Amino acid sequence: MLLNRIIANYLIALAALVMLPVLCVSCDDDDDKTGDEPGQLFRPVLFSVESRTEPVILTWVPIKDASYLMEISRDSLKFEVELQRESLQTGTKELELSGLMKGERYSARIKSISNNPAIRDSEFATLSFVAP
Repeated sequence: MLLNRIIANYLIALAALVMLPVLCVSCDDDDDKTGDEPGQLFRPVLFSVESRTEPVILTWVPIKDASYLMEISRDSLKFEVELQRESLQTGTKELELSGLMKGERYSARIKSISNNPAIRDSEFATLSFVAP
């Protein structure tokens, strides 16, 4: 009986020693900081239009350390007819449009332009509206 208990304790200790490398996975101290910065900016979020009255106001939530490229066209999301481009400064969160043709459909799209050359610009966020 005592011999069985000694053997059982020995087997438990042996199993713990075998499992120790599995349980104690070591992590190298890695100086590589991948993942700290995004590879690409996000699209401006909550891109919306207030078009009940003139001026029409386009708004979005600004992205840190980014300027913007806004494109406005008089068509439905094709961006081919009377395309206008506006470069907007960092921190800008709205653009007023006046002098639009009443009842005409316009499209607008915006993308974030990175101020850091290591980070790519965003894709466009788009919307369409009818001028009041």
